[in-house]
Amino acid sequence: MNLDFLGGLLEGMGPRGKLDARLAPEPGYCCVRISAREAVTQ
Repeated sequence: MNLDFLGGLLEGMGPRGKLDARLAPEPGYCCVRISAREAVTQ
């Protein structure tokens, strides 16, 4: 639920594809991490 909530929040904040929400559980922290999405090079 946290992942979907934060993913939706990021979508509503602005330009798509700039930030990414992913599951990364760690004791003492939220189970979701938000980070800059890496650019794909071709």
